Amino acid sequence: MMLAKRGWNVTVAERHAQVSYADPDRSYVYAIDGRGRVFTDAYGLTPKLAEAGVDTKAVEVNRVFPNGKVVNARQVIKDEARIVYWLPRMNFVRLLEYRVKEQDMAPYITLLTNTEASEIERLPTNSSSSSSSAAQQVQVTLRNTVTGNTQRFVPKLLLGCDGMNSLVRQSMQHWAAADSSSSSSRFSMAEYPSLSTDLRFKVLQLPPNPAMKDGTVLRNPSFCLLAGQKSKSIGGPPLRLGLLPIKDESVGRTANLITLPDHPVWGVSDAAKLYKVFEEAFPQADWRALVPEPVMAKFAASQGGQFPAPQHSRGMALLVAPESPPGPAAAAPDAAAVKGTGVLLLGDAAHCFPPDLGQGVNSALEDVCVLQRELDAAGDDLAQALPAFEQQRQPDSEALAKLVQTGYPLQYNQYPLLRAVWSARFIAHMLVHKLLPFAISPPLFLMIQDPSRRYSSVLAATEHSKRVLAGLAVLLVGAVAVLLQKLLPKLLKVFAAGSA
Repeated sequence: MMLAKRGWNVTVAERHAQVSYADPDRSYVYAIDGRGRVFTDAYGLTPKLAEAGVDTKAVEVNRVFPNGKVVNARQVIKDEARIVYWLPRMNFVRLLEYRVKEQDMAPYITLLTNTEASEIERLPTNSSSSSSSAAQQVQVTLRNTVTGNTQRFVPKLLLGCDGMNSLVRQSMQHWAAADSSSSSSRFSMAEYPSLSTDLRFKVLQLPPNPAMKDGTVLRNPSFCLLAGQKSKSIGGPPLRLGLLPIKDESVGRTANLITLPDHPVWGVSDAAKLYKVFEEAFPQADWRALVPEPVMAKFAASQGGQFPAPQHSRGMALLVAPESPPGPAAAAPDAAAVKGTGVLLLGDAAHCFPPDLGQGVNSALEDVCVLQRELDAAGDDLAQALPAFEQQRQPDSEALAKLVQTGYPLQYNQYPLLRAVWSARFIAHMLVHKLLPFAISPPLFLMIQDPSRRYSSVLAATEHSKRVLAGLAVLLVGAVAVLLQKLLPKLLKVFAAGSA
């Protein structure tokens, strides 16, 4: 969309038959926050986002316990900058699809479905040269996964938006390894440990507004948590099901099951046994009435997915040629004002992490906005724009991966005791921030949704707050020790006198 708006001809390769394809095993619900809305504002999509999504200005939060007890709460957010819109990934992609089909963009965009890149090569301008240093073009071979037909493209700018296992990034790694002037690790992924890494998840399809045994209705636009208890059949820690809000009350909603990778529930692969497990773990619901057997069988057989470690590519941009090479590529309509040839990583190809902070989609949309600013500043000169983008975005990409490490990794209740400690620390942080706002920043969970703050700025503020809080803790312990030292002799005398 951003490139089409600039008058570039854009070819999009989509591996699925539809861009709005929804994997039933991984039916993501996006949370578009202030960062993401910078993008939707720029392309006139925010009103449609508001129509399609559930906003957090005032939203219901329901907890249903195994004994049938229901705890209702209402979450109200007055700060417009912190409002989030929740909607299924499929619905958000449809908004983008609607926009690219409008008259001002449609002529510039070619969408190839059932298509994936099978090979990415660097080509020298002089075909007789085999030196990688002479490479000035990139050739992409796209293959239709249905017909097997292939097409070759020589783009001015190749955007790698192909996810965590990006073929584009792998190609950049190979090129960097082949170039004596580049570090072989430049486009490798830097990973960081997190308590939510490797958690397994899968998604259960439920009817619209599902009802519990006592008649309690879990309305689609509300957050819901079905708290579970231990299943006698399989043992293991208690299960939980989380239901994220969706606006349309006529469509089915989804329940997320998230556990440690070794939970016994992953050994249950047939519907009959899983019905029994759910009836024991979640007695507040009539599972045979809620979930048809074919749906439960599919859910039981699904291996779901696994959260990745927070990670980022050590490089994001590669300039293949500073000037436009001669030949057909330079004569293409989109190349008239574009200088240079390059490759760029965006979204999950550049940085990915568990969904703890909801920044996956928002950071990807922010990538696009940063690229737009750099192209504007460089006048579409890729030799200037790509290095500037990497210089601007790389520190934020690294910072975000580090922020996810400690942001909210225990929300899945995989370690209940650690979660209690984390919650106490969060409350203490909030209290100290209110007392000393000039010295302590808000918890990063609140700062990260502010689009005016770069991720690197949030990380710096978070690290500063940690140091100040640690210092205050030392002072507090010292003060208590001094107080005890002064009071202890008096207390001992009082105790001795009382004994006498």
